[in-house]
Amino acid sequence: MPPIIVKYSDSLKGLIAEISKKFHVETEYYVITPKNLRPPKAVLKGLPVSYNVNEISTGLAELGLQIDEVRQLTNLKTRALIPVWQLVYKNPK
Repeated sequence: MPPIIVKYSDSLKGLIAEISKKFHVETEYYVITPKNLRPPKAVLKGLPVSYNVNEISTGLAELGLQIDEVRQLTNLKTRALIPVWQLVYKNPK
């Protein structure tokens, strides 16, 4: 069976029930959050590798930025820390 793509709506459970009732099979489905509902992200570069994630998050909080999460990226092959951090802002509601 080809994939069925459904627009995101508040009644997602109802749509899944209708699809399973119509096709009479157990179907797998994936829920993908639309881009406009995902939290914004930014990249921070240029700081030394020795900086701690907690230091960066507290420093940004002192500047008044509402940061939900700070991740330091690593090299995929060597697992060594690289001087790049991903900032995830709190989702505006």
